[in-house]
Amino acid sequence: MTQEYRPLETTLRKGGFDLRQVWRWKNIAVFEKTKPDMALSSYETVIIETRSRSTLLEGFEAPPREVYPSSKMWGRKGWTYNEKRTAKDKAFALVERMERKRKL
Repeated sequence: MTQEYRPLETTLRKGGFDLRQVWRWKNIAVFEKTKPDMALSSYETVIIETRSRSTLLEGFEAPPREVYPSSKMWGRKGWTYNEKRTAKDKAFALVERMERKRKL
């Protein structure tokens, strides 16, 4: 039986930045990253991770869910770019690599 995961939100607030999903394929996505006092946007290409049902320190139960990669995973599961095209190019390369591995 496969576990159903609560999908990652398409708009997030993280570290004072607003993130808005602009593209996604399976677990690979591109988010536009903005901040109210900054004129330019940047883009983040991410490999969305999953977490199983867990009990948090406060005793609350968290459902199975998709999560944005942590800052510790940057460079392995997340990358930041100044241009949307470059972020999408990275995403397409990740999709291609995933598909190649799937066919092996």
